[in-house]
Amino acid sequence: MSTNPAPRLNIPSSDSTCNVSIIDTTCRIKVTAGLMMMPHILGHDFLECPAYSFLVENVSQNRRVLFDLGVRKDWENLAPSIMGGLKSNVSLTLPTY
Repeated sequence: MSTNPAPRLNIPSSDSTCNVSIIDTTCRIKVTAGLMMMPHILGHDFLECPAYSFLVENVSQNRRVLFDLGVRKDWENLAPSIMGGLKSNVSLTLPTY
């Protein structure tokens, strides 16, 4: 099997940097595979994945931003149009506090 070289990213040079930290929200999502990929592969009925958040810090500017990709504690209160598809296709394991 041959591989193609990675494409050039063309990112301009810079002296600016930031720190990126991954935060494990301890939530786990199990979803019916058919919601995420097609065609169905026999024996691969579900996808199980963690939900993470990311903290991005610019130390020189003393600025932070949090990209929270975790699941809200009251996920059952999502919009009815969203919940209709989730109830039968998704299960969540949420941390207990």
